[in-house]
Amino acid sequence: MTDLEKINQNHERFKKTNEAIEKLRIAAQNAVIQFKAATKAMEELSYIAESLGYKIDKNDGSLNAL
Repeated sequence: MTDLEKINQNHERFKKTNEAIEKLRIAAQNAVIQFKAATKAMEELSYIAESLGYKIDKNDGSLNAL
């Protein structure tokens, strides 16, 4: 199952439940999936930038020459 499929599945579960703690649990699971994907993407972008002689500022996304 892809990350997007898991997020969509979780969203359907979220809509069906009325329990606040279950909604929180599902939202946290989706946040973790998205955080992992964003972290991986940032690592890949940083690798590309460094191979071109730049560093990505992780606070604002600007490129700075090494």
